[in-house]
Amino acid sequence: MKITDVKAYVLTTEFESQWPQKARQVSPADYYTEYREKPIHYSQSPRIKPEKGFSKNIMIEILTDEGISGIHLPVNQFMQVEGVLSLFKPILIGLNPLEIRTIRDKLERLAPYSRTGSLMGSLSAVDNALWDLLGKAANLPVFRLLGGGRSKLHAYISTLGCDVDDMAIVREYAKKVRDMGAWGQKWFFKYGPESGSAGMDKNIELAYTVREAAGENAKIMFDAWAGWDLSYCLEIFPKLEQARPFWIEEPLRADRIEAFRLLREKSGINISAGEKLVNRFEIHEFLKAGVVDVYQPEPEIFGGISESMRSGELCEMYGVKYLPHGMTLMPIMSVSAAMAPDITPCFEYLMRTVPGFISALKDPPEIVDGYLTLDERPGLFYIDSDKVIKKEEIII
Repeated sequence: MKITDVKAYVLTTEFESQWPQKARQVSPADYYTEYREKPIHYSQSPRIKPEKGFSKNIMIEILTDEGISGIHLPVNQFMQVEGVLSLFKPILIGLNPLEIRTIRDKLERLAPYSRTGSLMGSLSAVDNALWDLLGKAANLPVFRLLGGGRSKLHAYISTLGCDVDDMAIVREYAKKVRDMGAWGQKWFFKYGPESGSAGMDKNIELAYTVREAAGENAKIMFDAWAGWDLSYCLEIFPKLEQARPFWIEEPLRADRIEAFRLLREKSGINISAGEKLVNRFEIHEFLKAGVVDVYQPEPEIFGGISESMRSGELCEMYGVKYLPHGMTLMPIMSVSAAMAPDITPCFEYLMRTVPGFISALKDPPEIVDGYLTLDERPGLFYIDSDKVIKKEEIII
């Protein structure tokens, strides 16, 4: 079998999220006044122009001379489709797509700057598409190829988009997520150091409101989206302790390992991070430092399924939690199902965005009593042509 072509498309489906979408979370850019009140844009690509009532997703497809193809979607802003089509496509054509580890080694050697940044996102998209192709060629779902034996997985729900200034809305949705049977629920702080003591008070009010609404035994988590600094963390963490958060996510910017070390020495609250780390070597430095309790790489920007599996095994060696993150539901579930349940007891499900990202798929997994069932069809992705209103090829 040989790769004959690599293509990319924009798929348009009808979709309207049923989850609140009007709130923003704290951002590292909030230190600059001109960005503080602006919404954070989650557009997948400058090639996509959002339209109300529709979901638009970029998909890549790797084709072969035997008629079997592998796909990956969504290709988001961190997976530049230009990198797939202009840098990796010429290298991929003529290779045997079943030789995933060998292909990865070749791509990393021939494109050495792809070890990080947007090109790592491009590489991730290629890797996931190759796994989809391998599964279809082997007539096995990818999670089985990875050795996974867990037929269903518990999800924790991220409430991104909920209005965290209105405590009535917070209570409503905290109870709604609790009643879904989710493993836990994660909320997003809106305020950082630049908002002063008033903003800190609102963050604290959010945490205690979620705790009261979710219940004493619920796992509640909060995300600072790398928008805080060390001094702010050292002030707010003690004030959050009585709310008993299961973790505070990304309290610091991703590469501030010494600041993470100092925070870990001063606080007993679990710290999670990893969505902005991009390979196993970065994770290993954090693991050796012992500064993070929960790692959350995203297979769509973290080197794909291949790199995600290697990093999960590193986390198992160190005995820390490994909870895959992000928008690409099928790769996340496949990796999670192949990990030990004590290391990966659950994975993230973003209620605001994931349904739109999977809106072009045929019979995607759905949350039932807090769990999602693994798909036993070969590979990863199945497009429902009846759902796709428009399919436009991207030509570079």
